[in-house]
Amino acid sequence: MPTPGEHKTVQARILVYAEVVGWTTVSREEAEQRRGFDSALPTAERAKNRSLFFDDLLDATVRELAEHLCNRSMFFDHDDKRERDYFRELFRTLLHELIAAKPRVNHLNLVGSQKPK
Repeated sequence: MPTPGEHKTVQARILVYAEVVGWTTVSREEAEQRRGFDSALPTAERAKNRSLFFDDLLDATVRELAEHLCNRSMFFDHDDKRERDYFRELFRTLLHELIAAKPRVNHLNLVGSQKPK
């Protein structure tokens, strides 16, 4: 009996879950194309220095999220005695952390510990 590999134990289950929650799966060839892989290179070299994401989709999603969140999350900060926009500050912090190339989400120092009221 062959030993189960990463595809069977991990990847296949993630793909099933992704489809259940409404994500669209794409073929490996399409994914490599959208991430900017060079098909002329050997398989092991194709992913070097290429995007982890579909950059066009990531850009559109972040823009849509930013437009949605702006001016929809105002709350009064009693400590500062002023209105604050929680999501705008959060978005700016996340953007700054991404530009600064912080690699782990759990290491982010997010602005404002209060949630919108």
